[in-house]
Amino acid sequence: MKNRFDITELYDRIRSKEGKYVLCFDTCCLDQINKTYGRKAGDAAIRESLSRIEQACGDDMFMFRIGGDEYVLVTDCSEQEAVKSIALSVMSHNGETVNCDGIELPISLRAGAIKLTHDSCTKYSILFNELVDTPANDPGTFEMN
Repeated sequence: MKNRFDITELYDRIRSKEGKYVLCFDTCCLDQINKTYGRKAGDAAIRESLSRIEQACGDDMFMFRIGGDEYVLVTDCSEQEAVKSIALSVMSHNGETVNCDGIELPISLRAGAIKLTHDSCTKYSILFNELVDTPANDPGTFEMN
């Protein structure tokens, strides 16, 4: 049972939000930051990304990290415009920098949104793949799926 985690509670919380939108974010160029400036800089970029998302997170929302530079914000929004507004408020900080050992690193996020449906919540593997594939392909962009 080493290295196994029970995500049942998280999955149940996500399923309880059926009909609501989920925002998926991805830090742009994290791989390049790690290769150019090192892991410490990459960690600073991740912390800054999480901070920006957390600032937009309301009391009725929750967030979690699903990959090295991929994050999910489960909203309580059922309207497209409301969830788009949240995404744009996070991305309004794109290009702002974080300082790591005297180096100013510009941090940008890309985003996408999906509405949780009965089909997407049937199996965690289906939902997880959908969450990973949701952010827009281009840096600084937002897509509704």
